[in-house]
Amino acid sequence: MRRWVLGLIVLVVVAVAVGCERPTLTAEMTDDGPAVPVTRESAISFIQKSVAAGQGASSGLVSWQVTQEEVTSFIALGADLAELLQMQNRLGNLTPAERARLDEILTRLEIDESQISTVLAQLEAQQEAAGLGGLPIPDLALRLLLREPQIYFRANGQIIARGYGEIRGRSQPIRLVFAPRASAGELELTFVEGMVGPIAVPDELINAVGSGVARAILAGNAYAEITELRVEEGVLTFGGQRK
Repeated sequence: MRRWVLGLIVLVVVAVAVGCERPTLTAEMTDDGPAVPVTRESAISFIQKSVAAGQGASSGLVSWQVTQEEVTSFIALGADLAELLQMQNRLGNLTPAERARLDEILTRLEIDESQISTVLAQLEAQQEAAGLGGLPIPDLALRLLLREPQIYFRANGQIIARGYGEIRGRSQPIRLVFAPRASAGELELTFVEGMVGPIAVPDELINAVGSGVARAILAGNAYAEITELRVEEGVLTFGGQRK
C-alpha cells in the first residue's frame, strides 16, 4: 500500500513536548458529545473492510461502509499495527531501541507480549488477502498533525475532525468541520468552520487535515472512482466503480 506523506507546515509543528500540560477543551469549543472509542478491534475491522472492498472491485463495483470508531482507530493505531507486523520475524532479536519501540506500541494497543501472536495472526490473514497491494496504513503526517484524533460522522452530512496540535509552541485543541462530496472520483472535504485554540485556523492546517482524513477514509481504495457517498450519524457509506 502506498504511503502518503504530506509536506510539513511551518506554522503548525505538531510534536507534543514531553511534560507539556495537555489543554482542556473549554466551553468555547463546541461539544460534539462522548469521545469516539479507540480500539485495536476497530482498527483491524477497518483494515478488513478495506481489503474486502478491494476484492469486490474485481466485479467493477465498489461499496464500502465505515464507522467513526473504525476510522478514528485506524488513524490512531493503524501505523502501530503495520509496524508490529514488520517486527514479527525479529521479536526475539530486537535492539534496545527496537525493544523500547515495541513496548510503546504494545502500550498503545493495550496488549501484552502473550497477545502478540493472536494480533499478528489477524494481520497476516488480512495481508495475505490484500495480496501484493499490501495492507493499508494511515497517513503518517496526519497522525503528526492531529494528536489524539477523533473523527465524527454527523446526520447533517458533515465530518468533524478533533484532536490536539502544537501551535506556536503551545498545545491547543483543534476542531475542524468539513462537508464531504464525491468530486472527480475522489472524496473531497470542503472546510465549513473550525477552531484551533484561541487563534484563527491556518489554511495549511485545514488543507493538511482535510486531505489526510479523506485519504484515511479511502485507504486501500485508490483503485476506485467514488461516485456516491452518504454520511449518517456515526457511519459513512460510499460506492464507486473500478478505475
